[in-house]
Amino acid sequence: MPEGKIKKKEWFYFVAVIVLYILAIWYVAFHNLSWAALFKAGILQEKGITGLEARVKEISAPLSWDILKVCWYIIIKEAALLVELMPYWIVGMFIAAGLVVFVSWEKVKHRMGYGGFSANFLATTAGAIIPICSCGIG
Repeated sequence: MPEGKIKKKEWFYFVAVIVLYILAIWYVAFHNLSWAALFKAGILQEKGITGLEARVKEISAPLSWDILKVCWYIIIKEAALLVELMPYWIVGMFIAAGLVVFVSWEKVKHRMGYGGFSANFLATTAGAIIPICSCGIG
């Protein structure tokens, strides 16, 4: 496969993320829930909840043996969390892309070393500061 061509699996993941994002937006709009809670904390809660209660009060989880209902709740919770994390994910991908484009691997190896305590310490410190995950690498 040519170097710059996007694989089917990558397209699948991209479409899945977009569908989950739209699903969370639709769910909040359809159930008249709080937009602020969705975008700030990734939680699904009713409108009008403020103060400390806004951090912990959420729609009730289905406690039942209805597997489909429980699976739907898990999917909706994943979608809501995705909405909250999307800005950080996008920033992390831009930073990762910039590092891949502008910093050569040889320069990184020279600066950090290759293995050992100091290289692991530097990588851990950089990982704690820079919002990059495996999503932006590759």
